Amino acid sequence: MLGIFSAHAQSDDPTREFRIQEGPANKFWRIGVRGCDVVVTYGRIGTKGQTLTKSYETEDRAEREVTKLIAEKQRKGYIEHVIAP
Repeated sequence: MLGIFSAHAQSDDPTREFRIQEGPANKFWRIGVRGCDVVVTYGRIGTKGQTLTKSYETEDRAEREVTKLIAEKQRKGYIEHVIAP
């Protein structure tokens, strides 16, 4: 299932979280890599959000995609939020 997003249960893998306030809505966006899969969870702060997974051919390609997606979110005004261990 290469290059297709699908619903996915959250994992214990390290993730990075970004947040933005747009009008009355506070939103979060989390991203992490598990092997060749990129796992993204997004939604309003205070909710579980929606989780999607996209698979790539190699781990390197998945890491490059994460870097690209993070840069896109930061350009849109998302700020990284440190997730407490």
